[in-house]
Amino acid sequence: MFLRVLLAIFLACTAGLSLAAEAAPSNDLHHLALRVLHDGVPAFSPRLSVRQGRTATVALEGRHGQRYSLVVDIAEAEAIAGEAGADLQWSLWQDGTLLQEGALTISPAMVQAAALEGRPLGVRKRGLGGVQADVQVLDYSVEASPLGGDGRATACAIASPMATARDKGCCAAKCQDGSGQSLKCCGASSCCACGTCCHVP
Repeated sequence: MFLRVLLAIFLACTAGLSLAAEAAPSNDLHHLALRVLHDGVPAFSPRLSVRQGRTATVALEGRHGQRYSLVVDIAEAEAIAGEAGADLQWSLWQDGTLLQEGALTISPAMVQAAALEGRPLGVRKRGLGGVQADVQVLDYSVEASPLGGDGRATACAIASPMATARDKGCCAAKCQDGSGQSLKCCGASSCCACGTCCHVP
């Protein structure tokens, strides 16, 4: 009887994990190198690593409040020329004012080709007062989620409340470029800008 109960639990867990794996979005890690221009002048160049389906925010905070913040979302896109692609959406803010919202479908090959031609992928828009904001994608790669070994253990770890809380965490670091600002990163695995990096624990 005890063995039958154990077998039933095992089968239910296996079926549940299988269904969850089919329904859950990819847990791939997307590495982005971006450049933000404000009225033609480089504002900051963040690099961040974001899990697909997560919202990440990278911000530069000055002594008197926040200066720039960039909110990024990554969603899976259809294959582009046989290569996995991603839908990148973002919003750029300065001191609480929205400067730009944009969206691009990107792939590693597209970003590399644009860089070789000297025209980084990006969206340039006029903001309030005619100020121009430009967010460019300088580099992009995808790191497949490690599902080798015991896939069930990995799936359980990803689905655990502790993992969810950790993934929504933030980290911060003082800038090392002499600007006196601080870097803050939320919702991403790691962020770099202004001569420093921080990693969400």
